[in-house]
Amino acid sequence: MPELFDLAVLAQDESCELCLLLQRCPDVEPRRYTDGEYLIHEGEEDQDLYIVVKGSYTVERPPLLPGGPPVILDSRMCDPDHIAIVGEMAYFGDYRRTASVRSSGSTYTLCLKPQHIDVIMDGYPALTRVICQQFTRRLKEANDSIREFRSRFALVASKRMLSAGEILFEQGDPADVIYQLLVGEIELELGFSSTVVTHETLFQGFLEPEAYLHHRPHAATAIAREECILVSVQQKHRETLIRCYPELASRVLEG
Repeated sequence: MPELFDLAVLAQDESCELCLLLQRCPDVEPRRYTDGEYLIHEGEEDQDLYIVVKGSYTVERPPLLPGGPPVILDSRMCDPDHIAIVGEMAYFGDYRRTASVRSSGSTYTLCLKPQHIDVIMDGYPALTRVICQQFTRRLKEANDSIREFRSRFALVASKRMLSAGEILFEQGDPADVIYQLLVGEIELELGFSSTVVTHETLFQGFLEPEAYLHHRPHAATAIAREECILVSVQQKHRETLIRCYPELASRVLEG
């Protein structure tokens, strides 16, 4: 568990913004974390955020493979002249933590609540600059992720619309294309039986992914019961689809 510390260990003048912030907000806790202790755990819903004033930390996610090393997203060393803020998305509301933050060695932090950011921005320009830089960095990361997502899908996915009664594929047809149902109802006919499916009843909305991923013919005939909107991905982009939907691939190929 982290322990409280005296800001005197930072050798800062009492007029520094960190000291003034603690005077104005006595509920801000100075916390010292030891080597390996976690400031933040991925998946948590708490709203604490931290100003790291001394020491170092790593931002990480779980290993890609069981038993493997964690994925290191960032690693930083801080001192009172080069502070950092982590967990800043708590300021915007109830978000689950997207990564874990672990102390490397002794790390000295100030534990804040979202309302403290308003206090800082109201009268602490140096700290405000640090916060704005971090928000800017996070916004850039989000934009980069969106661009990457679009680039992965822009060239491989096509929209398909069906009218009521239109056949999407027939039993025995080669599964050269996989379809993801977004809106509407599809009736799957197999012999003398049939099943009506929607996006919600299908795993991630995909129709007969087994046929597509195993290069098998379709096991049923798919007929639109009403107007439907689907997304399709051709067989030549199979590897891209697997990268984008690993849970689907794992469920089908390992099942």
